[in-house]
Amino acid sequence: GGLKAYNVIRFDGNNNTTLFDGFIVQDGRANGTTEFLGGAIFSNNASPKIINCKFLNNNAQQHGGAIYLNGVSTPQVLNCEFTNNTTTQY
Repeated sequence: GGLKAYNVIRFDGNNNTTLFDGFIVQDGRANGTTEFLGGAIFSNNASPKIINCKFLNNNAQQHGGAIYLNGVSTPQVLNCEFTNNTTTQY
């Protein structure tokens, strides 16, 4: 149920001072006609710090079941748990 968001979280052009800490990101579905990358997170030219997070049961139609990096994205991912994140096509 519920409305489709495709990417649960989207970072666009954020610098390395952006902090995403202690979240559970679950059941993201990037399966739209234009939004098909990064079931939990789509990062576009962004370098957030992602720490102490859990990524559970997220899916992307093409790439990045949990996280997809586009452009110049260099996030720091520390102390995170990834469980059952998948892609449909690849």
